[in-house]
Amino acid sequence: MRFPTKFTRYKGGSPPAGSIFFGADVVPVDINGVQANPNVTADNVLLASMKNIDGWPPKRIAVACRYWGPNDPSVLALTGIMYFFDSNLGLWIAMQAAGLAIQPGKGDTLAHQPLVQFFDVVNISNQPSNGPNQQTAGAGSIAVCLIVTDPGGATVVGQYDFVMAASI
Repeated sequence: MRFPTKFTRYKGGSPPAGSIFFGADVVPVDINGVQANPNVTADNVLLASMKNIDGWPPKRIAVACRYWGPNDPSVLALTGIMYFFDSNLGLWIAMQAAGLAIQPGKGDTLAHQPLVQFFDVVNISNQPSNGPNQQTAGAGSIAVCLIVTDPGGATVVGQYDFVMAASI
């Protein structure tokens, strides 16, 4: 299995040029600062089909994180908020009022394995077949954006690789 979307964030240290640090993420915007549709190059956006090959819609977005750094990952506390894009409003909308915990892992021992966190997803299954909303119903895909907040503190210095996938 392979998660289709991967992005990296950094906390402190000396990451490669052009790297993105925690706290720098915002929902995607266009060159005028207006919230942008999902056809953007933001690496923390997952575009997923509104249904799988058997016709089942995704109900959750699975997220996992690998930590590369000197610390024990079990003490790290990351918080993520998932947003979805609504083409009628032209806005990214939060899917929960507060962030959900994301537990990263190193994979160096069984005790340090990443844990999958599931975010609920809004998936309007029965699109309008006619009327004024037909064109804004979407082209058969959903777009979600994960914003992970800065965990704070110096004990979490390192690289964090996140993966996301739609799950039924």
